Amino acid sequence: MSKLNSIVKNIFSVGNTIDPAEGYRKFRGRDPQNAALMRARGFPATK
Repeated sequence: MSKLNSIVKNIFSVGNTIDPAEGYRKFRGRDPQNAALMRARGFPATK
């Protein structure tokens, strides 16, 4: 399954019928992480 098909199936098509974190986990296969965002904004972040 391509990434585009996966994001459509697990995120866009389900709308607000499932928990967003659950949809993200199905799409990425892991929990969300914010370390890259924090680093980009100048905050110290661990990997």
